[in-house]
Amino acid sequence: MSIAIVIGAERLSPDQLTVLDALFSTADAPTRLDLALTEVAGKLRVLLAQHDRPVLIGMGESAATVWQLAGSLDQLGGTLLIHPQDLPDFLQHTLLQTCLVIHGSDTKLTSAALLTTLQRPRPDIAQLVNDHPANLAPLMRRYIHQFSGANAASLGRVIHCADIAKGFPAPAPGAQPLFEDENCLVGAVQLDQHEPYEHINYRDEMHVVIRGTGHFRHGNGEMVKVKQGDMAYVKAFEKHRWSDWSPDFKLLFIQTGPSPL
Repeated sequence: MSIAIVIGAERLSPDQLTVLDALFSTADAPTRLDLALTEVAGKLRVLLAQHDRPVLIGMGESAATVWQLAGSLDQLGGTLLIHPQDLPDFLQHTLLQTCLVIHGSDTKLTSAALLTTLQRPRPDIAQLVNDHPANLAPLMRRYIHQFSGANAASLGRVIHCADIAKGFPAPAPGAQPLFEDENCLVGAVQLDQHEPYEHINYRDEMHVVIRGTGHFRHGNGEMVKVKQGDMAYVKAFEKHRWSDWSPDFKLLFIQTGPSPL
């Protein structure tokens, strides 16, 4: 069960409260707990002892309090800050967990343009600029569900080359899945002696050639020769075909987006 602790909701304006209503009013919403700003010192650690790594939420004035707590509490799954007025020591403050910040366009901490560059401040923090955060309620719910109760071991995965090699040779057409969730499928392909065939996928797909050479065609286009390090992209439902590959040909594929199946 996903848990979110909202700090300082008693000080929010009616417009700000509508954001929380949008976030917590659906059937798939996380469980909401409220804690007044004056209660943080006495009750927050009690709640953290009762619930496994909840996400802490601060909006407006209370965001600065949550920001400071995120640097001292390792029992949190994550923090969500909505339209913070100020985040003290923004560039140097150390966080002990993941953090999502939704800024207003009047923020002095960053800008929408700056966040699209490699020079964006605090690249270790997920940041957006949006003046209507209620529209981002599905994104915020997904964030809470992903990180509430989560630890580093449950969020990532390393797949070693030696483990991939154990799956080959694979049955025709020579592909083996390596990882899949609701939004992504990753696999490896070693075509060996399999016959070329034209096919489609139900998701957008990126191919990365990691060894050898081959020829690739999508749609009604020309065959293009590819080699190690090249990438090929196809849209969902677009026919494509590999052919004339070298004996050592191998690639990784990444399919993205929800599967319709």
